[in-house]
Amino acid sequence: MSIINLEKVSLTLNNLSIIKDITFSLNKKEVVSILGPSGAGKSSILRIIAGLIKPSEGYVYFSNKLISSNKSIVPTGQRNIALMFQEDVLFPHLTVFKNIAFGLERTSFKEKEKKVLHYLKEFSLLEKKNNFPNSLSGGEKQRVALARVLITKPKALLMDEPFSNLDINLKKEICNYTLETLKKNNIPVIFVTHDVEEAMSVSDRIIVIKKGKILQIDSPKKLYNSPINKCVANMLGSTNQFEIEADAKGKLFTPFGSVSCNKCRSINKFCQQKKHFCIIRPENIIISKKGVKAKVINKYFLGASWAYQLDLGAKFPILNITNCKRELKKNQYIRVNASKKDIFIFQE
Repeated sequence: MSIINLEKVSLTLNNLSIIKDITFSLNKKEVVSILGPSGAGKSSILRIIAGLIKPSEGYVYFSNKLISSNKSIVPTGQRNIALMFQEDVLFPHLTVFKNIAFGLERTSFKEKEKKVLHYLKEFSLLEKKNNFPNSLSGGEKQRVALARVLITKPKALLMDEPFSNLDINLKKEICNYTLETLKKNNIPVIFVTHDVEEAMSVSDRIIVIKKGKILQIDSPKKLYNSPINKCVANMLGSTNQFEIEADAKGKLFTPFGSVSCNKCRSINKFCQQKKHFCIIRPENIIISKKGVKAKVINKYFLGASWAYQLDLGAKFPILNITNCKRELKKNQYIRVNASKKDIFIFQE
């Protein structure tokens, strides 16, 4: 059952289209990530859902009630939707205790104290209750911000890159801890990020957006294995990409055998006049006894594995290969192969 629904939401500012025809839903107990480059319109979507700005067109529903349109808007404070943004959102002049208690204005002191102490203990912050934010570590600040969100028992949470200012190791730890805590408390989340690994690891579904438009919505696995176009494929990980031509029968010749363009086949017409692009992920190319002869031209040690650049000859482009457990020598000749199911063909 969905708790937030956006229907054909658009935003135009100063005659500039920020987002266009955005339609998606957030279901109960679900984490939906919005993934895209800077300037794609990710934060604008959150601000519309939060009630901070009006959409130019379209509708936003919360628990089947209209909360935003270009004619009416329910105030942010009346939505029961919590916000966690990238900026440091703790009040610097308030202690940890008072920061967490901030959303409980209409609660008696005794009840407020009981609730705050519960979250201080749960998030291992009891010893920090009288500290001010400037004395906390990055991870402690995030735990305080999360406690302040949970104590108000919101029906949904919007997160705008809240972990981007943390170092990489702490970022993973706090991100996983936060999302697990939210799921445990049955709070659905819309999570904005430009970090692919972050989105893939925490999401039930991912919305891929570019230039204000949704390119594809699906589970992380389906997006990675079945991208709708080369933009989505490139956004979700490293790729080998090169242009190929179709023959008179619509066959496209890759280094690992001939394939067909699904778009050409679906309309039963071969599009020789269209550009076709072949995309193969580096981890899907394997060293094999059978396959295409290749020369190692560069090697990179990645700790747990090796990555290589391979020259397959004048007919083919230079290819990258990763996740190799074997160390190869530069200028060594090997054979490599790839399954046709791992070869994406896109048409332009």
